[in-house]
Amino acid sequence: EMVVTIEIAGVEITDFSIYVEKKVMVIDGIRKSPHIFTSECLTFHNIEIPYGRFYRRIDFPILVEPKQYQYKINNGILTLRFPTMKERIIPIEEG
Repeated sequence: EMVVTIEIAGVEITDFSIYVEKKVMVIDGIRKSPHIFTSECLTFHNIEIPYGRFYRRIDFPILVEPKQYQYKINNGILTLRFPTMKERIIPIEEG
């Protein structure tokens, strides 16, 4: 089993996508700034959460079954679980 956890606090479900094929997972999305951050009269000294577009590519060390995933979102953390693909050995015979 391959388990991936992604911090998505402040990201709307409709604002990101996840693509998985064999040994690669791509996460693409945007974390929009809250309305309070758009005021021009504010000055920030430290912002802990980055806003804007994000893109991540994760190369898995093993093949996964992308269509058989399970997911859970809890406190801004997305957990994805993928079963691994079984290795297929193709017999070769002389003939």
